[in-house]
Amino acid sequence: MLTLMHYSNPFERLKKSRFRRSFRLDSRELSYVREKGIGKISEYARQILEKRLRKKPENDGRQTPYKGALFKAMHATATCCRKCMFKWHRVPLYRDMTGKELDYAVWLITEWVRRQLSEARHGSPDFKHSQEQCLAESRKKEKQYKQLLPSCPEWTKASLNTS
Repeated sequence: MLTLMHYSNPFERLKKSRFRRSFRLDSRELSYVREKGIGKISEYARQILEKRLRKKPENDGRQTPYKGALFKAMHATATCCRKCMFKWHRVPLYRDMTGKELDYAVWLITEWVRRQLSEARHGSPDFKHSQEQCLAESRKKEKQYKQLLPSCPEWTKASLNTS
């Protein structure tokens, strides 16, 4: 008989998936979560899971949108469809979810949202700030330094070593 995969930290396992770790709440979604509060978010998560996943849906794998705080959390935690819930958490496909399985899924979603809030609060970089933007800014600064270089004393040029 299959049982839920209870890991000491299921987020460590989920982090190994590039797809799962690609989800982040943007500033608008973070504001929404702060406004509603984590209790209300947990309540919404339970309602969505009850409605969409308690029983295996006919369109399983295609019922969860990608936009919105809760939907992103569902994808990030592999609670977006019954197939993912089976693959990642061993929730059987052939029967309705039990209360414990539902509680576990709600906990995963809520904890992921809590972690996103914590990351945002503790000065994590803005995830919209892409690598391309960082590279462009770096090149711009490098150009500015090179423009300043002719006016610098000889000893400064040697220490900068900009070849």
